[in-house]
Amino acid sequence: MALRTTKFPNHWSGGRYAVPNRHTLQGIGSLLKMSNALKRILSSIFRFSQVLLQIGKAYFAKIAREIQSSPDILQARPLDYSNIYVWKAILRGPTETPYEGGRFQLRIEFPMEYPIKPPKIKFETKVCHPNISRDGAICITDNEWSPVSTVDMVLLSISSLLASPNPDDPMDAESARMYQEDYTNYENMARNWTDSYAK
Repeated sequence: MALRTTKFPNHWSGGRYAVPNRHTLQGIGSLLKMSNALKRILSSIFRFSQVLLQIGKAYFAKIAREIQSSPDILQARPLDYSNIYVWKAILRGPTETPYEGGRFQLRIEFPMEYPIKPPKIKFETKVCHPNISRDGAICITDNEWSPVSTVDMVLLSISSLLASPNPDDPMDAESARMYQEDYTNYENMARNWTDSYAK
């Protein structure tokens, strides 16, 4: 855009000073209008996201209250209510198993498509178990998941898995081999890990 220049007195710094013409001012006005419109759009998006966040908080708070009714689930709640899709859960080790007396911490990550898609669940407490990998991963495939499954159902099924391993479908081949071929050694190792890492 062309600028019109005007001569000013010498005591004004520079001597010559660029003055915007009418077209320049119109362009600036248009930019300001676009900026204000963008601000209104962003403000609306922010308010809508806050509404969705409050709805999500209420939904997950209801889930958390329902979960607390189970004696095998010591805790289940979001790590931070600013991100309701990441949870921390603590399971009580099943009685009459090598995990008895332990407190096993899990991380639960809910996908945006939940409950259509299953959450990702990982043991953060080190555990010796045929169906739990050494880095704590548990596999829940889309085929095994149902949208009617609730979080407490999933956690209780994991608690049952601790009590009754399935070595034929292992996540940790070494633990599965010990479980099938040398159960006493497996039991001792699982109990030692419980005493070392889960108490």
